[in-house]
Amino acid sequence: MKTPLYVFSEEKIRENYKKIVSVMNKIKICYAMKANSEEGVLRILAEEGAWFECASKGEFDIASQVGIRPEQIIFGLPIKTEETITYVYERGERYFVFDDVVELEKLIKLAPNSNKLLRIKVNDISPDTIDFGMSMERIMENTKNWLKYVDGITFHISNNSNLEVFGEVSRRVCEILEILNKNSKKKYIVNIGGGLSLSAGQDFYDGINKIIEGFMEAYDVEFYAEPGEAIVNTSGKFYTKVIMTKRNGRLVDVYIDAGIPQGIAVRRIPSAINIYGCSRVKDEKVIYRFIDCTCMGAALFTKRTNLDIQDDDILEFEGCGAYSVPFCNDFHAYEKCRILFKENFRSIPVIQK
Repeated sequence: MKTPLYVFSEEKIRENYKKIVSVMNKIKICYAMKANSEEGVLRILAEEGAWFECASKGEFDIASQVGIRPEQIIFGLPIKTEETITYVYERGERYFVFDDVVELEKLIKLAPNSNKLLRIKVNDISPDTIDFGMSMERIMENTKNWLKYVDGITFHISNNSNLEVFGEVSRRVCEILEILNKNSKKKYIVNIGGGLSLSAGQDFYDGINKIIEGFMEAYDVEFYAEPGEAIVNTSGKFYTKVIMTKRNGRLVDVYIDAGIPQGIAVRRIPSAINIYGCSRVKDEKVIYRFIDCTCMGAALFTKRTNLDIQDDDILEFEGCGAYSVPFCNDFHAYEKCRILFKENFRSIPVIQK
């Protein structure tokens, strides 16, 4: 096996997508491309009927190259250059997010026939959420009566698995919809963003669906969601060879052959680590510190395990499908990690050391 290597399971991507669709059956699912924009991932999800959310001209181009129609893409970045707006609008993009009146004015001018979605601020309700979004105070001011141009509302709750938080944000959305309906009676879009997890439990999704049903009874609305990590993370594994192990006090440093200081594990720690093709273990657990082979010398992550990791082992990191591949770079001009798509993980040949 030539390492470093990412392997993605087509079966798992489809399974995760179908599961998120089944638990959120009243919502249009738009895959967040920032989680992983590999063409193979996008093709599989396009075959399943997914919509997509992109945040750059580059992501828009990748989606177009694999045959995704622009009317199936939401351009979710709140702040954009005029050149970007013009570029994607001329190529058919019709869903834009904004969180400032200046940005809305650019859309009115450059993308007049698009759906303009107001991103609202929610990090006062959920503090660990990214600080995009317009505050309620600013929305209520509505100077120049700009709300008449709004076609929908969008928000994002990080680590969205708390029904109480979702309910509180939903009440804010309801308050804004009341105002919008006074200005114009039409079908509005409500985009609940990403941050969703398949492990949140059925009770959480039942609660979301109940809230959404209430919205649909009260207003003429269409719901969207933008899961990314929930779909792709468990569908990707990362394989790397151990260059050297070295005792460092009470730790053992494990140097791996991946030249990706902003790649694996910077955003997410692997859900599990295995010695590929081997079940060698120690009697006691060891604290391993995993370090890539650049001159940065910084640990990617630490893990306490009873695995007996040795030089030349091939390690398998599970749960590396999201926020890993997109962060690979050419630091030190290292060759970027290869990426393979398999029907499923069972089709990967086991290599005995």
